[in-house]
Amino acid sequence: MQKSSGDASLTDTQKPKIPENFSTEEKSQWVTFEDVLKAKNDNDPRLDQDLKKLSSRFREALYAKYAELPAEDHSRRGLIVYLIGRETSSIEDLQFLKKLYQDPPCLSMTDCKSAPSHQDPHHSSVDQTTLIYEQLSGLYLIDRQLSQNPSLLNDAASRSGFIQVLAQAESYPIPAVHEKARALRTKYGL
Repeated sequence: MQKSSGDASLTDTQKPKIPENFSTEEKSQWVTFEDVLKAKNDNDPRLDQDLKKLSSRFREALYAKYAELPAEDHSRRGLIVYLIGRETSSIEDLQFLKKLYQDPPCLSMTDCKSAPSHQDPHHSSVDQTTLIYEQLSGLYLIDRQLSQNPSLLNDAASRSGFIQVLAQAESYPIPAVHEKARALRTKYGL
């Protein structure tokens, strides 16, 4: 079934599913988000123009979208981490980030649950970084946010949330992640 006029090229199954309780602005943002997600373009200027100051309802939809994506889809999952982590604004956001470090590490690019039988040494370091892309992104965003806005640590609940995320990240079984988390805890006195 096709829509009329401006949406004539998209069928109902091709259009992004927009959460029902969204306002007009949130619906517009969701369409933009789905478009960027589909294109897998981390440098799309709409990320910084149209997808800023996201509502709590929108963020909840992002948590759900993250959970729907396959663990091997590091690019799209990383985009969601970016959208939430760059403006961490609630305890729920911090709980989302903490969960990144509770999930088991991804073992291979094609199947997170099983290690590859052989690995091309030429691609090994790139693959290893990609496998922890979401976790490293979360830590980078925490660092950026705290360095730009250290007053976030003045609020006891927020401070506790950041401590919990970094403590969880410090126990993550991949050295690059737990070392970065430890460095951030030291840097910010957490």
